[in-house]
Amino acid sequence: MCINSQPVPRLRAAIRNYVLNRSDSHPISIADMTRRIRYIMPETTWTDEELSELIAQALIEAGGNVAFDTRAKQGILTAKG
Repeated sequence: MCINSQPVPRLRAAIRNYVLNRSDSHPISIADMTRRIRYIMPETTWTDEELSELIAQALIEAGGNVAFDTRAKQGILTAKG
């Protein structure tokens, strides 16, 4: 799967590595992960919405505890978990 011709596997691998190497089980902020991904992958052209969705999917697949703390155009995304 690619978005804007960018490989999603690289993003998923980076997130999986981050989740597996954390020492705590606190929720992982999607907003914080978005900033981190933009830092380590500055060439990305994903929109914030695309990136947030990919991050959430990858965090859930990796077994991470997700904090839906980003703002979407339609409102604030929240989840109780």
